[in-house]
Amino acid sequence: MVPYNSLVPVTDEISDQIAAQMLINTITPSVLIKAGHNSLKPPITLPVYILQNAAASGVGRLLTQLALDRGARPIRLVRSNQSAEWLRAVLPGPPVFATNDSRWKEQVREALGGYKLHVALDAVGGKAIDGLAELLDEDGTIINFGSLESNTGTNIYSLAPKNLALKSVSILTWFRLPMDEKRKDYELALELATKHPGLFEVAHEYELGDFRSAIQHVARPGKTGIVLLTSPA
Repeated sequence: MVPYNSLVPVTDEISDQIAAQMLINTITPSVLIKAGHNSLKPPITLPVYILQNAAASGVGRLLTQLALDRGARPIRLVRSNQSAEWLRAVLPGPPVFATNDSRWKEQVREALGGYKLHVALDAVGGKAIDGLAELLDEDGTIINFGSLESNTGTNIYSLAPKNLALKSVSILTWFRLPMDEKRKDYELALELATKHPGLFEVAHEYELGDFRSAIQHVARPGKTGIVLLTSPA
């Protein structure tokens, strides 16, 4: 038995593969966009730029699309030139820079065109936060929602000179939201799945009994898309 308010009706035009991931993958970008907006100090002047780390991930691509839909201007960061080329092909538009390029910070400043940068969204953690801090303007905020095991050692003093804030968010906070706010995210997930199905990529499907292979695939270098477990109908 499943509580009725835990179910989301899905139209036939949305595949099972997209339906399996659309809500959980939409919640994180929605929480991040709200946190980013709330971190801006009034009066908010346009255009609003955001710096987005780990932008090639499934959540990262949804975050880009959601930011564009809300009128923000994302500048996207990935770890390699190969990832940058791939992301420009699958989701063209906002600028993409690879952090393995020694000029990436200069490239971000050029993309800003003299406008202020007050929000950075990070899923890498560690020393990556130091680099983001260099680019933010006074009183900016870095919002972290994940980290890589190999990326440790944030220098907390990188935040002090410009009075920067470091905030962490988790999708667990979403479950404490009022039902009307959750319902808006249900509707948002359905909208994104309908209008942008290509953002919900599937890397591979495994039968439930082959869960070990699925776990290994999740950690595979270069993986794009979500790994799904399936069971007989």
